[in-house]
Amino acid sequence: EIALKYTDYVYALANGKLVAEGRPEAVMADSRVIESYLGEAM
Repeated sequence: EIALKYTDYVYALANGKLVAEGRPEAVMADSRVIESYLGEAM
């Protein structure tokens, strides 16, 4: 979360594949990112 404060654009990878990219807020809210890093999206 600290790094997200200092960047305008991020990439999220899971198992070596691009899951999402864009503004940090949008990527962190993306259900694919949530599922990849935390398990099943709620």
